[in-house]
Amino acid sequence: KPQLLRLPDKAEIRIIICTIEPDLAKARFKDRLLAYPDRHKFHGDNQYRENGGLQTDTYVPINMDVPTLKVDTTQDYKPEFLQIVEFATLR
Repeated sequence: KPQLLRLPDKAEIRIIICTIEPDLAKARFKDRLLAYPDRHKFHGDNQYRENGGLQTDTYVPINMDVPTLKVDTTQDYKPEFLQIVEFATLR
């Protein structure tokens, strides 16, 4: 968050927070690790392997006084993808 505080002079900040049930997030994460063994090279997943998996119980969403959209990713996107794009590109 502190680094984001420097951006308002340079950019219009929009935050998109994806929500999902913790157990489903863990299952999807595990599936991605199995399906793409080299994924760690790009996503830093080794930290999760070393710490016993994805720690969803400690996640705290960012809270800033900027436009924020919550997106449910349980099944597809809610709101729909085009609405997310509109939010992100709104001027």
